[in-house]
Amino acid sequence: MTHNTGNINEVWTIIQAGEPPDEKTGLHDRLAWARRVLGLGLSVTRNELKGRTHQLLQVWHPDHAPSPDAVHTEVTRKVLKARDIILDYCDNYRFSFSQEEINHYLPPEEWLKKRFWEDP
Repeated sequence: MTHNTGNINEVWTIIQAGEPPDEKTGLHDRLAWARRVLGLGLSVTRNELKGRTHQLLQVWHPDHAPSPDAVHTEVTRKVLKARDIILDYCDNYRFSFSQEEINHYLPPEEWLKKRFWEDP
């Protein structure tokens, strides 16, 4: 069985992201750091966040490395901190259940039906 060594650009981006911002740093800056570490865009679902975190940890967690070193430990620490920053934001986000807001996030089939097949 071969071990996935990961993408060198990926780990370099994580290392270059620097240390996690502290609580005194603005929320936007903390989220930007977390997105950079995890390689996420401006919008992401909770499932995508979970999947990306799992993907990175499968490669970089010391328990999965054939010969773990300080890089594995540093990358794992940053990945977990980035995940925690985003989850903390999500856990404290106030969701709107207004019809207008929900219409922005309809599943494609429902959006098509509502847009083209329902009477106004």
